[in-house]
Amino acid sequence: MSKFKSRLAPLLDKFVTYRDAIGQWNSSYDYILKRFDRYCLEHHSDTDQITQEIVDGWSSKYETDSQNSHYRRLFLICSFLRYLSDRNLPSALLPEVPRYVKNVPAPHPLTDGALRMFFAVCDSEDFYRNIRPPKIRTISRITIPVFMRFQYSTGMRPVATIHLHRKDVDLKTGVVNVAEDKGHNQHYIVLHDSMLQLMQRYDQDIESMQPDRTYFFESPNGGTYSKCWSSTIFHKLWARANGLDSGVHLYDLRHNYATQNMLRIKGDTDMLDQLTYLSMSMGHSSINSTLRYADLTPQLADKIREISGETFNRIVPEVNNEVE
Repeated sequence: MSKFKSRLAPLLDKFVTYRDAIGQWNSSYDYILKRFDRYCLEHHSDTDQITQEIVDGWSSKYETDSQNSHYRRLFLICSFLRYLSDRNLPSALLPEVPRYVKNVPAPHPLTDGALRMFFAVCDSEDFYRNIRPPKIRTISRITIPVFMRFQYSTGMRPVATIHLHRKDVDLKTGVVNVAEDKGHNQHYIVLHDSMLQLMQRYDQDIESMQPDRTYFFESPNGGTYSKCWSSTIFHKLWARANGLDSGVHLYDLRHNYATQNMLRIKGDTDMLDQLTYLSMSMGHSSINSTLRYADLTPQLADKIREISGETFNRIVPEVNNEVE
């Protein structure tokens, strides 16, 4: 049965099926496409084909739209229009899509004490008590502590963790194939022994509830969790553990991974090699991206200068405050 209600439902269903088959669909798109379907049902209930009037009306910027939410609405409708056009189906002119504004918050230092409190809340039964229905509560209770520790121990980009396929996690060797990441920059991560044991237990525990899943951390409804889900859960956990308005974001677990590993670099001739290995494990396009953490964190810059002297000044670029 279709999840769409307008007369465009058959086309929308085929579009979703196609995008899902080629691995270019996630649950956040469902929300936008359902809104589009509702718009068509309310304002254009008499047509079963896309029209320019539909596209122009949907493309208007709402008062509640931020630039990025407007971008996401139009980006998806453009993908739908291209899908129709490629199949010689009635389509319309593509709307002008606003520029996406990248908003990367400055890294926030995480103390050992704050992290201990955070993971204590992850493990507490009380945090999950009000989640309904019971099956989703149980899946959340099993998944969230492992998901957050995976973020902390690997430094992976959250979106890459969300889209991590089960087949790409070798639970015997601990090697993770990060196939879907920023710019399709495939790389590998080796799990710490303690994290590997957690992943093995999680895989066994979740299998009875979600057999034959595609994604390692799969949503209760199948498919991937959304970026909004991971960010919202992190903020709720951190607020419960360390209070509101702390300015901490999920991405800070990645920043923490980078800075802590850089602080462990030893003062020997292999310093550049160690930085290169760290850069590769984080999926950075170059070592310069990794070294931005040193530029942003004074104690890191001082440490590396102490180790390398003039070498640091040659390899650290002039950068802005944006980190990957």
